[in-house]
Amino acid sequence: MGDSTRQIEREIASARGQLEDNIEELKSRVVDAADWKKQFERNTWVALGMAFGGGLVISALVRPSARTVYPARTVPGDYKPSAIADVWDGVKAAATSFAGAKLIEVVNEAVPGFADHYQKSR
Repeated sequence: MGDSTRQIEREIASARGQLEDNIEELKSRVVDAADWKKQFERNTWVALGMAFGGGLVISALVRPSARTVYPARTVPGDYKPSAIADVWDGVKAAATSFAGAKLIEVVNEAVPGFADHYQKSR
């Protein structure tokens, strides 16, 4: 009876080892299947096609219909821009002026006398 018990224990241990190996293999396959980067590498064109199709579906669902009419944007007569808007307008004007002055300098270096002709034309 002792030999058959040991043989059963060895068979159980062997089966346990095989099951552990199978479980590890299964875990590895599940991780690989869930890894979108690996799936993209294996099936690039399928992934791109699915992304394109998904984009088409989303755009069809989100896009307003051709019959949608949007009201014209109106500004009340007593509208006054905020202080931040005034500052931003000043910054834009200064940047534009600076860029224009630098452009005139660069062109004047490339074409001597340009700045004189530019000043006369103003």
